[in-house]
Amino acid sequence: MTFDAHWLDARVPGYDRITCGLLRQQLNTLLKRPIGKSDLVESMSNRLRFDIDARPRQKDLAQMINVSDRTLRRRLNQQNVNYTQLRDGTRFERACDLLSHTQMTIAQIADAVGYSDARAFRRAFKRWSGQLPGEFRSDR
Repeated sequence: MTFDAHWLDARVPGYDRITCGLLRQQLNTLLKRPIGKSDLVESMSNRLRFDIDARPRQKDLAQMINVSDRTLRRRLNQQNVNYTQLRDGTRFERACDLLSHTQMTIAQIADAVGYSDARAFRRAFKRWSGQLPGEFRSDR
C-alpha cells in the first residue's frame, strides 16, 4: 500500500491519544513476534534478500549496521542463528520463488541465487527441501 507523504501530517478526525495508546498496547500483546525472531535477524534477512545479486559477505553486512564482524557473529549466536543459515534461507526462498513463477533453467536459477555451478545448487536445494529443483517445479 502506498500513499502520498503529505498524509502523514494529516490529523485523523476523532483521534484520542489515550485511547490510541490503550489500543496500541492491546495490539502489541496480540502481535507477538514468533519465538526466535529478532529485529537483528529480520534486518539481516531483509538485507540479504535485497542484495542477493551482490552476494554480501558477513563482514559487509556488519559494516552496513555499524558493528564489527565479531559483534555481529556474537549477536546472531545469541539468537541461535548464524550467517550461513540466514544466507541459505534467503537463497532457498528466492530459488522456490523462481522455480514456481518463472521458466528460468536450473542453471540460471543457480546463478541468480549465488551458485556458479548448477550441480552445487541441486545438492543444496536437495538438502534444504528434500527434493531436487526439477521435482519441486513439477509439483507446483
